Amino acid sequence: MKVTRTTPTLLIVENTPWLFALLISIMALIAVTVGIIALTTGSIIGGGVVLSVSALIFPLFLYFIAQRVQIILNTTQNTMTVRKRTLLGYTNVTHDLHDLSHAELDTNYDDDDGSQTHCPIFVLNGGMSAGKHKMTATHQSGHGPGQIVDGVNEWLTAARRDGHLRTPVDSARPDA
Repeated sequence: MKVTRTTPTLLIVENTPWLFALLISIMALIAVTVGIIALTTGSIIGGGVVLSVSALIFPLFLYFIAQRVQIILNTTQNTMTVRKRTLLGYTNVTHDLHDLSHAELDTNYDDDDGSQTHCPIFVLNGGMSAGKHKMTATHQSGHGPGQIVDGVNEWLTAARRDGHLRTPVDSARPDA
């Protein structure tokens, strides 16, 4: 995920997982090749199983992992637009930008080796979609997700400071 455009009134963040899509496609081609070789050498059951499993698993991987996400924060239109494109379709969800509180990291910890993976999320304080929403479908290691969160929060702070965006009202009920 990376910031592809930033101005005082517009921020565009995109995630296009070309590497994942390429790796999944290569693994699918290898599996299909193994299945066809098994069929031509006389192993009808083995080749059929490999081809059947490949036909079920790899399209699911491509659908859930290889999705393009584009998030557009626009103060002139007062919108936060989340666009997602998968192999089977396109979705476009628009939120009121004033409902956007901030971005933060969702972190998963692996107890076995102590590693961490992160996913940037948006926190909406108002509207029908109030709550936390992931920017991507998967968690990633490294500093990239943290840099996206920092970039979004810095842009929101500057937009509020410059008067392009008002501070959201926290509509959550207080904890008892």
